[in-house]
Amino acid sequence: MAGLAVRDLAAFLKGQRPTGFKHLGRGARLLRPHTIEGRRNIAIGNRVTIRGHSWIQAISEWREQRFDPEIVIGDGTYIGNYACITAIDRIAIGEGCVLSERVFIGDNLHGYAPAAGPIMAQPLSSKGPVVLGKACWIGVGVSILSGVTLGDHVVVGAGAVVTKSFPSHVVVAGNPARVIRGLA
Repeated sequence: MAGLAVRDLAAFLKGQRPTGFKHLGRGARLLRPHTIEGRRNIAIGNRVTIRGHSWIQAISEWREQRFDPEIVIGDGTYIGNYACITAIDRIAIGEGCVLSERVFIGDNLHGYAPAAGPIMAQPLSSKGPVVLGKACWIGVGVSILSGVTLGDHVVVGAGAVVTKSFPSHVVVAGNPARVIRGLA
């Protein structure tokens, strides 16, 4: 029962689905243990699988900052173990995407001005939403950063750091990620 909020315990014991999500589609499976914060700002489509040890976080407030985050996960998407998805703006993952193990997707970052004190005490900022098109395949250990849009059917090679947007039907890899070939 790790990962269940107290308010969900009664529903769990009755065999009901967790509550509090903006939307939780039919057949969605959230395997435990997991951490999901900001459920009212998270919409999960039908037949989505989120594997264990994942952390999905829609951050509404940080220190004195207020945000209106949104995380949308499209129908039929698979998210592997140890994924971390964190939003202060918007993260949209298209239908039928596959995110391998240890994938990080974040639309935000901490300030890092040495004179402003410890990093965790500094404000959060965003360069814009993260959008993944339909049927993207995200490899093991990939990081996708703020302001990135991937078209449909994009393959991101293992360990890539994606700092800019790419069109549909390409394979990208590297740090920073770059197109290594097109897909027919």
